[in-house]
Amino acid sequence: MGAFIGYGQRGVWANNRERDAFLDWFADHRCVRGDAAWEFCKSEGNRWTGCCIELSDLIPSDETFSATEAELERAAQDYWPDVVQLIQIIADISRGRWQYAVDSKEAVDWRESITSRESMRTKFDLTFRYEERDYLRAMRAHLLSELRLRLDILVCVIGFASGCYLWRFSELKLLGQIAVGGSVLFALLLIAAFTVLPRWWFRREPKYRDEYSLSFSPEGIHFRTAHIDSQLQWSLYTRALVDEHSFILYYGSRQFTIIPRREFANAEQQRAFANLLTQHVEQIARRP
Repeated sequence: MGAFIGYGQRGVWANNRERDAFLDWFADHRCVRGDAAWEFCKSEGNRWTGCCIELSDLIPSDETFSATEAELERAAQDYWPDVVQLIQIIADISRGRWQYAVDSKEAVDWRESITSRESMRTKFDLTFRYEERDYLRAMRAHLLSELRLRLDILVCVIGFASGCYLWRFSELKLLGQIAVGGSVLFALLLIAAFTVLPRWWFRREPKYRDEYSLSFSPEGIHFRTAHIDSQLQWSLYTRALVDEHSFILYYGSRQFTIIPRREFANAEQQRAFANLLTQHVEQIARRP
């Protein structure tokens, strides 16, 4: 059973999961915790199966509602593509651009037309060359996701401090020297892993000097360089890491493909790519 969301007889039909996702999004982005609108959104009384939402309870009819590109991009990451489209439709309803009635085909079948349009938008190409900063940022994000950096730093500090203390005693001097030396060496390795080694790896690897042409679609990624021409299935990628600079797609145990954000034409294209990831890659981690 669906849930109608709108003003009176004008609006859109959503399923219960989509309705609840919209209410959660609205509570997080348009309400103050504990106020009447927040309580309305979070109330189980508005979330039972088939419960419809009268928008005037959230957005007075003399007010308009809209979502920024950044908010829609985040919604695509936190939820799924249909929720992003539902938010946009509700914005159109509040602005009078959506005039479909409760019994209209358009109010029910919006996903079908949207899916078709989304399919067209999710077929796009990127052509680029990696810059050293792309690899450095991706490697740092990867290392931060793999290492327990705070614990590693704490071990270095404790080891160094303990070594300095033991060094004062003649019978424990050697042990202190070993502790200090080991802590310093470990600290240098951590610093090198985040600074020197990624630069060295990037500069010695010829593939990072190639021009990359990638074609994305729901069917997979067409991957082309001067030396490679391959159609990759999304199933190749087991997980992804997303941060403010890049999308990192993992295959195998520790290998990955870097997609720099700077190469996307606009925020909508980034959002379309994020939708593809959500649909086809099961494990996605995000870093601020």
